[in-house]
Amino acid sequence: MSGLSRRGRRRLESKFKVRCREYLSSQTRSGAVLISLDLERNRIGAKGAKAIAAALSSAVLTDLNLRFNSLGAAVAKAIAEALGSGRAALKTLDLAANDIGPKGAKALATALGSGKEVTRLGLGHLMMAETRRRKRC
Repeated sequence: MSGLSRRGRRRLESKFKVRCREYLSSQTRSGAVLISLDLERNRIGAKGAKAIAAALSSAVLTDLNLRFNSLGAAVAKAIAEALGSGRAALKTLDLAANDIGPKGAKALATALGSGKEVTRLGLGHLMMAETRRRKRC
């Protein structure tokens, strides 16, 4: 890729991300046996994470690492919904260093508090957007 311009590289990376998202989503929906998925620092974006969350209820995925992906509350809520469905097999979930905010954290807490089987939850270095705001006098 060194011969490509910066704009060309971005376009190629974007096409790759879209294809990768589509492939992962289709594979997990088709019942493929994928038990561990590590997408740390992959910039999968909200669309990619939501596609994975939607596939959680029909997959046998037990370990999911989405650290450092700039994901927000909507993604945390989508994952919480999948966990709340009762069909997700997830045991380990790592959302560290994302911006899920208090609403996303609450959605996860509610889903996990209802007896879900997640045994390891990574939420280190969370950015809580609503708590970062400062009052101005």
